[in-house]
Amino acid sequence: MQTALAKVAIEPGIRAEKLTIAQMVALADALGAEKIVKK
Repeated sequence: MQTALAKVAIEPGIRAEKLTIAQMVALADALGAEKIVKK
């Protein structure tokens, strides 16, 4: 999960320090749901 978040954070135009806690949680939930669906 941490690597997935880091991967998204370094995408062009996206800065981790600009994300709010709520956005990080929403992002983590979205990535988690995506992984579950793909399995």
